[in-house]
Amino acid sequence: MTRRKGERNKKKGRVENSTTDTIIKLISFPSLDQPDKWCETMPSFERWQGIPRIVGVIIGTHIHILMPPDGNWKLYVNRKSWASIVFQCVVDGDGNFCDVQVFRCSPLGQSLQNNK
Repeated sequence: MTRRKGERNKKKGRVENSTTDTIIKLISFPSLDQPDKWCETMPSFERWQGIPRIVGVIIGTHIHILMPPDGNWKLYVNRKSWASIVFQCVVDGDGNFCDVQVFRCSPLGQSLQNNK
């Protein structure tokens, strides 16, 4: 039993590392050399949240999923005891975000694209 748990944690770690590496490559905050873009973004955040001088935020939420049928279901149970995956994104002052295709670059996404 301990060996199986170790294998699951190793797989989970590989997925997390791959996802993190992809996020680091694809997500970027407003560039330091574009202060004019900051001036465009800051008023939106102040209207939206009442917080001045903000140029970008990371927002996260749990996305409800069906309980996976295999032995890895415990990896998806959150602190409220239901299965979920965490969605995080960088948003602008209007709450907009763009799809950076992190999932498509992940091993799971590539496997699904290749019908494996």
